[in-house]
Amino acid sequence: MEDSVEQRRASDSAATLDEASSVVTAELSGPARIDAPADEPFLPLQHRIDALREIVHTVAETSVNDPKNAPPEAFEHNAESLLGDLQEMLRDAERQFVEARDRSDALANAQADAIIRSVEIIDELEETKLQLSEARRMAEESARDTQSLADMIFARTSDAILVLKNRECIACNDKVAKLLGMPRDKVIGSFPSLFAPVETIVTEITPAAVSANDKPGVMGLGECPATRRRRKPHDPYDAALRHGLWSFESYRPGPKGDDAWFEVTLTSFPMRGETHVLAVVRDITSRKRFEQELQRNRDFLHNVINAVRDQLIVQGQNQRLLLVNDAFCDAHQVQRNEALRRTAADFAPPHEADLLRQSLDRIFDDGLPQDAEEQSLDERGLPQLMAVKRSLFRDPVTGDAFVVSTSRDITDERRNEERLRLLATVFNNAQEGVAILDDQGFVVEANPVFLEIAGGSDENLLVRRLDHVLDWSFADFPEVIEAVSA
Repeated sequence: MEDSVEQRRASDSAATLDEASSVVTAELSGPARIDAPADEPFLPLQHRIDALREIVHTVAETSVNDPKNAPPEAFEHNAESLLGDLQEMLRDAERQFVEARDRSDALANAQADAIIRSVEIIDELEETKLQLSEARRMAEESARDTQSLADMIFARTSDAILVLKNRECIACNDKVAKLLGMPRDKVIGSFPSLFAPVETIVTEITPAAVSANDKPGVMGLGECPATRRRRKPHDPYDAALRHGLWSFESYRPGPKGDDAWFEVTLTSFPMRGETHVLAVVRDITSRKRFEQELQRNRDFLHNVINAVRDQLIVQGQNQRLLLVNDAFCDAHQVQRNEALRRTAADFAPPHEADLLRQSLDRIFDDGLPQDAEEQSLDERGLPQLMAVKRSLFRDPVTGDAFVVSTSRDITDERRNEERLRLLATVFNNAQEGVAILDDQGFVVEANPVFLEIAGGSDENLLVRRLDHVLDWSFADFPEVIEAVSA
């Protein structure tokens, strides 16, 4: 009976082993690659490892029932160890796969982004190319317009224009021939004498010049007489190269009195890696003649103003003195350049300065002229009476307003008038008859007593000779009158 039990166990074990063997055979003989989910690529291998582990457990359990067919004692341990290593290797492989997949995805995304960016850059480059092409076209058109404008200005300007390089004219317009009096082909390749080094005369203001005259300068401008000194010749061309810009005036005497003045402007500029100089020559003869005529008229006006014995001043809206004549400077014992820095109120006594300022403000406001007699003190501190007239003048061009003031000392006139009034009072109130005769003996004036004595009126007496008025029989009366007159 025991034998039958053993046989049954052996038969069961063999069946179990056959079943396990068939499972292993089925698993191992299956396809080498099974499609797996993208997120779990090693899932089929995991299933096979699990199947092998189950077979190992089955073999171990079978060995318990059939000791005779049992595998070695270390079989299960070694199999488990091997399966564990396979499991760990599978996890490492899966982790590496995931990392590789992530890197691949990142690389693919980067490549996709790069492709997209490349396409965008290509589009931008194409757009930029089109824009550059349009900009180039516009720049070329602008350059042509600029060149055309420059050629037109160069050819049609009223000034003479020259381009110089290394002290040699390389280009010029037609105005040069007319202005310099030489053909254009003679100017090209030469260095016009207009730009040659010249000796200059510089006007300077010195203290000695100021002290030479108590009232220096052009009246109204506060300038002083100047000293003129010569300087060593200067080179305009070299000055333009050093400073970039140089301007000067050149004078050319004419053989028939047709002198000419030129204003020359030299400007250095780079072109094709070399320094050139652009020269613009302008005929300013008319302006110079106008300035000379203006100076002559100004000098004449100043001489006339200074010949006036009355004090004459001109003030602006800030009440500052803009013009004074010699009479004002003499009356206040001040130099002209010093007076032009001040106001008329500065020369008035403190108690009159505010009144003078208010008076000027009124005339600037209402524009009405003012006539007044003002008390002041002379240079000796004695009182004097001034007849002052102020009137507003407005420049028709600029619209600026000025006050022209004249002052005359009428102190002596008022004293003489007072004396005459006193004499007239004495004359009219005298108890004796008094008559005033001309050099022919005719009655010019008579007091009331004389009129009463003569028995006539003013109209009758003032046209008759004294001897006829009094009915004198004085034969030599004309000789007496002549002797008295002599």
